[in-house]
Amino acid sequence: MVDVSSPLLQFAEDRLKVGPEEKCHGDLLWSTFKQWCKDTNHPAPYKGHFLRHLERALQDKGVTVYDHWDANGDPTRRLELKRMQRGVDVFLTSMNAVTVDGVMVNLDGGGNRVAGTCSGPKRVIVVVGANKVVENVDAAIHRTRHHASPLNAIRLERETPCVETGTCNDCSSPQRICAMLLIMYKKPGDIDKFTVVLVNDEMGY
Repeated sequence: MVDVSSPLLQFAEDRLKVGPEEKCHGDLLWSTFKQWCKDTNHPAPYKGHFLRHLERALQDKGVTVYDHWDANGDPTRRLELKRMQRGVDVFLTSMNAVTVDGVMVNLDGGGNRVAGTCSGPKRVIVVVGANKVVENVDAAIHRTRHHASPLNAIRLERETPCVETGTCNDCSSPQRICAMLLIMYKKPGDIDKFTVVLVNDEMGY
């Protein structure tokens, strides 16, 4: 069993701004930590354990973490946590696709990722794997709808047609995970600092 507490605290010191007034969204911290482990020759723990350990390490240092996966199946609490993410100091997320000339595309169901990426947080950090780089916007939209969305629906065990067909059917299912499409050409005016981390590795869908 790997003791990750020390590397996690080192990671927090090295890459994260911490303090009693700081807040961050924990959804995509894993990708940043995985790259940090490569850079510093630390073994990366299992992803499912990572967020729990990191959340505790950050909370021990006085940082508030809003992760809507902590809702434990309570839809009211989940929505409340998503809304809290809009007011964080640092919002960590990813994109479904990015073009070779830097246009980013994201497809969202609830709207928290699209909203938090565009307005609310003071700083946004986007972590994108090289597997999501495509030639142009049309290819980015196609990848988002017909690759990323069906795989996520399968992962979340949704009852949607794409789970069976493996491609978007533009359905009207109540469990549809794709409702709004974001095409980002430039840094949003409401965000103070916008950082994109492109990782030369396969990350996510």
